[in-house]
Amino acid sequence: MKIKIDQIMMEESKPDVEKKEKPEKSFWRPIMIEFVTVFFGVMGAFLVNDWQADKQELRNKVTYFEAFIGDIKHLQYQVGQLESVISDIQKNANGNVDFKVTPNPNLRLKTNDYLIQSAFQNENFTAIGTQYLNNLSFGSNVISEIKDRVDNVRERSREYYLSVRKDEEEVKRFKEWYLNELSDIKILLNQLNEIIEQGALPGTQSILERIKE
Repeated sequence: MKIKIDQIMMEESKPDVEKKEKPEKSFWRPIMIEFVTVFFGVMGAFLVNDWQADKQELRNKVTYFEAFIGDIKHLQYQVGQLESVISDIQKNANGNVDFKVTPNPNLRLKTNDYLIQSAFQNENFTAIGTQYLNNLSFGSNVISEIKDRVDNVRERSREYYLSVRKDEEEVKRFKEWYLNELSDIKILLNQLNEIIEQGALPGTQSILERIKE
């Protein structure tokens, strides 16, 4: 009888142990699952953010260089227009003693100074080779010289046009200076066009193609 009572007591105590062990396992398991889920979720979010940031940076670079190429082509168009204006002036002045110097409104060069400055400030240009940067720098200097000389010709032409000429010799000297300046500017325009055709455009296009690969 005593043995039966002991067996009953043991059987009754056994579920209590199982009841104590079972809740502990069920308590830690969802915590571990939740921890792993959160960990991989956060890591995945970081990876996605990094991927999106890289894609955005790539798009920004592509947009920048495409805009740079567009601005260079527009500058090349202006070079052609200004060269045409100078050629017309030279043609009218050739052998014409009655040729008059006037402040020609078409004799101008509008440059995008931000375009030139950004080429040296933007990090996109820091690792593309010294030769390309040298070409940009030289082209920038040529643009600045053309702009300064065109502005000087425009200003002096306006002053000359509004002034009272004293004699024919003075008129002759100014005409000679005016036409010589235009000839020098035309040479610089040809030089700039060559820089654009052989340096800036193919160099920037090559960079853009490498970025898109």
